[in-house]
Amino acid sequence: MKKIGAIAVIIVLSAIVFAAGSNGVYFLFGTTMPQLDKLNTRLGNYNYTEISNRLVSYGAGFHGTIKDHLLFGFEWSTMSGKEIKSTDGTIKENLSASEWFIDIGYVIVSVAHFNVYPFLGVGAGTMTLTLSEINNLSFDEILDGPTGITRLSTGGFLLNPSLGMDYSLGNFLIGVRGGYTFDPFVGTWKIEDSKVSNGPETSLIGPYVNIMLGFGN
Repeated sequence: MKKIGAIAVIIVLSAIVFAAGSNGVYFLFGTTMPQLDKLNTRLGNYNYTEISNRLVSYGAGFHGTIKDHLLFGFEWSTMSGKEIKSTDGTIKENLSASEWFIDIGYVIVSVAHFNVYPFLGVGAGTMTLTLSEINNLSFDEILDGPTGITRLSTGGFLLNPSLGMDYSLGNFLIGVRGGYTFDPFVGTWKIEDSKVSNGPETSLIGPYVNIMLGFGN
């Protein structure tokens, strides 16, 4: 039901956006810097290497304005860090994440194809920590005792107050967006669908900046 609801919202927003006076479809490239202090402290206690909080992000989105000022949009992005090894060299560590937002904003500057607009994104995100053994296992070893790769994930509801600026040259759109993502509630760590107790309070809270490249008018 949640997926059906999300699809319905996206369809309605798409119809509103592309019926609007101006619109844009674009790719997003940038970096996000979630707070990982508590996670890194826990990892350090077990001889894992500290994970950098600078994740590379990329995604896509669209937005449009109604009556030249009221802005609606949707965006999705995925993020990943550099794969590293534990201090003893036996485990590979990787942190990845994904998030989506429905954006509502207001164009405060619109001069000669240049726009400035604060907006609020409302959505959700998931962060995944993958720990995988470097030694190759045989099929029989895996059947004897499942091991090799562990994926721990956490996430939930997100708020994303941001500021965007873009310039349209003909039908080509270029711009930049930056903001700070908030997680009002602490997410629960899970393995698959099973909850994991006593996990560090870690989420996608933190600043980000993205470059926009796409098409619009």
